[in-house]
Order: sequence, then C-alpha cells, then structure tokens
Amino acid sequence: MPSNKLAAIRYRVIDRQLVQRKFPSLRELVSACEKALPSETKRKTIGMRTICKDIDDMRHSGQLGFNAPIVYDRDQRGYVYEDPHYSITNFPLNQEEMKSLSFVANLLDQYRDIELFDTYIGAVEKVVNAIRVGHLRLNYPKYDFIGFEKVPKGGGSEFLNPLIEAIIHKWVVEIHYQRFARGKPIPHLVHPYYLKEYRNRWYLIGWHDEYEDLRTYALDRVKSIEERTEKRYIEGYFDPVEYFKNSVGIIARMGDPVTVRLRFTKAQGDYILTQPIHESQVVEKETKDYLTIRLTVCIAYELITSIVGWGDQVKVLAPKSLKDEIKEMHRKALKLYEKW
Repeated sequence: MPSNKLAAIRYRVIDRQLVQRKFPSLRELVSACEKALPSETKRKTIGMRTICKDIDDMRHSGQLGFNAPIVYDRDQRGYVYEDPHYSITNFPLNQEEMKSLSFVANLLDQYRDIELFDTYIGAVEKVVNAIRVGHLRLNYPKYDFIGFEKVPKGGGSEFLNPLIEAIIHKWVVEIHYQRFARGKPIPHLVHPYYLKEYRNRWYLIGWHDEYEDLRTYALDRVKSIEERTEKRYIEGYFDPVEYFKNSVGIIARMGDPVTVRLRFTKAQGDYILTQPIHESQVVEKETKDYLTIRLTVCIAYELITSIVGWGDQVKVLAPKSLKDEIKEMHRKALKLYEKW
C-alpha cells in the first residue's frame, strides 16, 4: 500500500484518539496506528519518529491544511486537541474540492431516474442539493439567500468514524453507555452492525455479547468506545430493510405489526400525504373535511409521541388498545393544565 495512504490511516487514528480525549501517549498512538494497519501491512512496525512527524504535519503542513491544534498535556502525560470541538473530519472544503464535488453532484443527478437508485433517491437529492448550495455560497459569500435549519450538534458524533471502521473491519467494541436513569456508564461488549440517524441523533444497532440479542444505542449517551480486537466478531446476518420494515423511528421489533387506522383533519392530512408516516401508509378515504389512512406497523414510542404531538388534528380509529392509550395520555395532560 502506498505510504501516503498509510499516512492517511494514521491521521484518522490519531484524530480519533484525540477527539475521544483519552490523552494518549506517544507509545499508545503508535500501538493504535499499528492495530489499524490493513492486513497486508501488519508486519510493518511504526516508529515513534513517524508518529511525531505525523503530529507535526497535522499541525503545520500546508499541503494537508489541517492546522490541527494538538498540544501535549503535561498533567495527563498525553496529547489532546486544545479545541475540544476540533476534528480533521470537520475541516471545510476549498474551491478546488468544491468544484470536484460539483462535478460528482452533476453525475449523480443524471442517474436519479434510474430504477437502481430508487431506494437511495432521498440520499442522492440531499448530496446534490448540499453540494450545489455550498458551491453557490462559496462563489457568492455576500448574498444571504438561503437559510438552513439550525440543529444543535448532537453528542456522540465523534464516535461515528471509529464505529464505521469497526463495522467495516468486523471488530468487537466495548461501549461505556450511560442511560438517563443510571448514575454511571456501564460497559457493554457489542458486535456493531449498523448506524442509523433519526431526528438528528445517531444510533448504533449491534449484537450484545452477554444478552445475545440485537440492541440499539444512542451515540449521545456513549461515553467512550474501545476496540476489543481480541474478541471474535459474531457475523450475524443483519438486513436493515427487514429489521426496520414495520417500525416508525429507531425502535424496532416491539411486538408484532398491527393495522393502525388514523383520521386526520383536512389541514393536517395534506401534510401527511406529502410526508407519509410509514412506507405502508395507504389512504382509505379522503373527503373535504378529513383524511383516513391505514398503516401496518409495530406500536412503539415514536409512533405514540407523534400521534400525541398532532393533538386535536388526529383521531385513532384502530386498534382499540392504542386509541385507549392516547385518550389516557390526553386526560393526564388535561389534568396537568387544570392543576398548574
């Protein structure tokens, strides 16, 4: 493998260690980089001088352009980013890179109507639109012509890169996970399979080593991740399409799927038609006053909170158990208003 590609791997490994703020020593950085080497280069050893040069290049190399704020913390006896929000993955694109991406966007746009891309058309449109808007803003910086939704950066995004590498290389990871109701993080040995974004939060789906079952972990509740390459990876068959087929949101397999019938006011129904709740959504009846739809889904937290959020714009027709649950939640909400 060319030395520049190996250097790129080392930069990512160093970045990951510093982002997690583990204050790694030089020896620990050498060890982490050696573990990340591709199998065909495992025999090669990495010297401390190489890592020192990598750190210096990340700090000062004009060709790389990272300008990484790497400092040595004497109290912790290790390296860290002086800016806790810095990562080389956050580095902005220059004019030439944006031109290259614009070319790729045009290529993607040409294939949007091909049947093969039907499943990914939403992702393709996001990429194409983001690149084109970025190109316009780069060329016309003085014009304030578009507003983006300002979503607070969710915690846990710093774990995306190490988890992607763990999924690709089939590594077991130890996740230190802190639930809202727990006082301290609990370690979990997980065989990572899939990453999914939902409502601006990232989640990991993986096989739990002890529970012997698929579990979902919100990355904003993960405190640290460690590779456990000595553990044998369980390569269970995981099909995300099948797994999430009957789910609304991130929680899947909450009982068997049932038929849910909802009646919306005309105003809210227009939105539901343009932005379906689930791929199984079918219109049963549409009049000038209301819209009735049918879904085949598992009843889980996300569906219930969505229905409650629509307030007086929706009525649950079936199943009766869901209808009664929503009515009870509205009764409790009314009591809060009467009390407070």
